[in-house]
Amino acid sequence: MPKNTQPYMQKYYRTRVDQGLCSQCGHPRERMKVTTCNSCHARDGVKTAQRRKKRLQEGTCTQCGLCPSTTTTRCDNCSGKAKTNNKTWRQRLKEETMNAYGGKCACCGEHTIQFLTIDHIDGREQPSSSKTLGTSLYSTLKAKGYPTENIQVLCFNCNSAKYQCGTCPHQA
Repeated sequence: MPKNTQPYMQKYYRTRVDQGLCSQCGHPRERMKVTTCNSCHARDGVKTAQRRKKRLQEGTCTQCGLCPSTTTTRCDNCSGKAKTNNKTWRQRLKEETMNAYGGKCACCGEHTIQFLTIDHIDGREQPSSSKTLGTSLYSTLKAKGYPTENIQVLCFNCNSAKYQCGTCPHQA
């Protein structure tokens, strides 16, 4: 597409999305969190998978298709971008989750996001399950609308003390 028509097309597609229509075919969207209808979304998924498979066979980066890939499926540039985007997303998700539960330690009042953790007040049901840890836990809580039963925010020190001693020294 010529460069001078790109702003027009972006505005055209954005107008469709704002009207609740698929950005590609113009049909009503079933899901409002994405910009395409289910059929276009499925078609794009197949096209993307085919494109990545072809690039993998060619030995090029599966993301951009330009940079030669030596040991991985992505070039250094695309890998770096993906790592940065994932890290930013995880940080935003943690911050959003902590803020949904008050944004500070329920025991000592610590509010530095990097120190805060989610605590199951009565303990976890499945302590060995990795599905209930870290980013997966934050995603699950977000999907459930941040339920407040059996969940609180504690800083790592208070959470560790509670786990090891049964109660935090701040509450003794």
